[in-house]
Amino acid sequence: MLHITPPIPRTGEADAQTTAHAEPMTNPEVAARWPAFRLASVCPGWLRSAWLWLMGGRTIPLGLRELLAFEPGERVLTVGRSPEHEPLLVATDRALYHHGDTGWPRLGWEQIAAVRWDEATGQLIVGCLPGTTPRRTVVLLPGPGTVQELAAERITHTRLGRWTLPFDEGRVQVEARRTPGTGELLWHITPTGGQPDLADDGLRRKIEAAIAQLVLASGITG
Repeated sequence: MLHITPPIPRTGEADAQTTAHAEPMTNPEVAARWPAFRLASVCPGWLRSAWLWLMGGRTIPLGLRELLAFEPGERVLTVGRSPEHEPLLVATDRALYHHGDTGWPRLGWEQIAAVRWDEATGQLIVGCLPGTTPRRTVVLLPGPGTVQELAAERITHTRLGRWTLPFDEGRVQVEARRTPGTGELLWHITPTGGQPDLADDGLRRKIEAAIAQLVLASGITG
C-alpha cells in the first residue's frame, strides 16, 4: 500500500495479626486476596495504592477491552491513567489507543512517526506519518510514564528502512513500515526538497520504479 501526502494497633495486637498470617494459605481464593488485605492492614495508603497500581498496570475494564476490539493475539503493554486511575491511553504490541472526543481512536505503530512528552504543557504528543489523519494527536496525562520508551521500541520494530530519493522535480523521503500482526508492507512518501508534485503521474512512476529497486537491493518482501 502506498501512502502519499503533500507538503503520556497496639504492639500485642500487631504481633498477633502477624502470627495469624504466617500460617500457610491453601485456599486459592483467600490467597488471591491476601496481598491487598495485608497491605490495607499494615501499610500506608500511598504504598497500598502503588502496589495495587503495579498489580493492575496492564489491566483495563472488560467493557473497554470490548470497545477497543483488539485483534486476535493483541496484548496490552501499558496503560496511561488519570489521577483517579481511569484509563486515558492504552498501548498494545500493535497500536496506541487514546480517549478522545470521538471515543477511542486507534493508531497503529506503523502509522506513528514519534511520541514525545511536552513537559511545559503536560501533554503526550503523537506525530504520525503521511497518509494518517490526524497528523498530530495530543493526549493529556498526569505524567509521561513509560509510553515514550515503549513507543520508540514499537516504532523501530515496524520500520524496515528509510531513504531519501533525488529526482529532477525535487527530493522525497521514502519509508517502509511493516504492520504488526498482519505483516502488511506500507510505503510512506514525503517531499523533503524542491517542489515535487506527488500527484504527477510521471513522478509517481519514477518513485515506484525507485521503490522497486530498493526492494531488490534491501531484500524487503511484502
